[in-house]
Amino acid sequence: MEIKMVSILPPSIKEQRKLRSEIIKFLSMTGLISVILLLSGIIVLKYRIYIESELSYISETSKLLEAEIEANRKELEVIEKKQKLKKIVENAMGKIPDWEMTIEEIVSIMPNEFYIEDIEAISHEENFVTIRGKVNYQKAINKFIYELNRMESVKNVEIIYINKLPMEDGAMTEFAVKIYISGAPYQLKIARKV
Repeated sequence: MEIKMVSILPPSIKEQRKLRSEIIKFLSMTGLISVILLLSGIIVLKYRIYIESELSYISETSKLLEAEIEANRKELEVIEKKQKLKKIVENAMGKIPDWEMTIEEIVSIMPNEFYIEDIEAISHEENFVTIRGKVNYQKAINKFIYELNRMESVKNVEIIYINKLPMEDGAMTEFAVKIYISGAPYQLKIARKV
């Protein structure tokens, strides 16, 4: 058996309750939609701020890169002009040795025992470097000459002299070597005391 519920309330109260229930549902839905819209607005605002900061960073980086590119472009122009001038000189005079690199390469293979008195780089009829100095052991000179002969830029090594010097605390060897460098002769003389 089924029992039916019957309301004995007057119809006006029933309508008021129904209206109140619908108003509560409407306000609840409106509140929920308002909260969703508010959260969406906050998310959109944060995303917009993030995008604007990223665009600002990209814009600043772009300006820095453009300035660096401009500086590099000017450097490249100078390098190109230097290379063109070098080609013009090489065409007119032949390949000229890079004395700074050549001397640095020679100095890099010198034994630590060397006491260098003079390095002279000359380019006249032939390119050569003359080194004068002293050393405690003659074997160091032999090792140096061996290493020189292994260098690509060296054509030949010539010993000018090797002299033993008597000293109170032992013997020293005085020496001079002439190192012939590959490349066309050029009117240049570099001399430096070390």
